[in-house]
Amino acid sequence: MSSSAKVEIYPGETSTVEETLALADEFRKAAEALAGIRQTGQATSTAPFRLLCIHAIELYLNAFLRSAGQPAPAIRGLQHNLAARLELIDKYGLVLRHRTRLHLATVSANREYLASRYDPDATTPSQLNRLQATLAEVRLKVLKRLEEPKPVVLARAPASVGRAGLALRA
Repeated sequence: MSSSAKVEIYPGETSTVEETLALADEFRKAAEALAGIRQTGQATSTAPFRLLCIHAIELYLNAFLRSAGQPAPAIRGLQHNLAARLELIDKYGLVLRHRTRLHLATVSANREYLASRYDPDATTPSQLNRLQATLAEVRLKVLKRLEEPKPVVLARAPASVGRAGLALRA
């Protein structure tokens, strides 16, 4: 028996923030492409569009959380719960409109991600334009925050340097 156990890496665990954003953009573009061919009012017809929008939202939020320092396993532990992501984005200062926050909580409470995948008629889904607006806002605000410069963390001054010494160096 080998002493070295094979370590399995969960898909996406080693993805960079940039790779996650690129994937989110592809899901968003696919949703936009489907927007023109869906049949409004038919849950089965709109399910692929909904799934793509929700997954893109999840990926944008994941990219933000990874950039903030959240480890991939912790994010994966949230599963597809967008409401749980709200608590974390608050911690890192990503501000979404109240209406958008309520929508994300409703999407989670109604389990729209799962319903879109397996039984589109199981829940009362979000309005399509609300889903598009949520996706647009999440994308815009995540990208804006990721463009902001990261704060520089300075090393602590040696214990022998007093406050006056630090003030002179500044």
